[in-house]
Amino acid sequence: MVSIYLKIAELEDIGVEAAICTIIKTSGSTPCKPGAKMVVNKDGLIYGTIGGGTLELRVIKDAINVINRKKPSAFKHALVHDHGMCCGGEPGNFY
Repeated sequence: MVSIYLKIAELEDIGVEAAICTIIKTSGSTPCKPGAKMVVNKDGLIYGTIGGGTLELRVIKDAINVINRKKPSAFKHALVHDHGMCCGGEPGNFY
């Protein structure tokens, strides 16, 4: 897999807007831990992962909204309650 940092540089070089999604806090069982990163470009293409499933789909939508607003934001996702994921934890994602 290509480093997300190389992808960020590539996207910047060609003028494609993108958001860096980073898990900043978790509790309980989660697919990824703090520090996990995913880059989302304005078209919804991703590089890296923050855990997959419905969580990742929601984070992609959040990232596109952040790109369009041009304002960093923090989001909280409860895996069971918000996404029906069985791991049961709560990652916080920051863009």
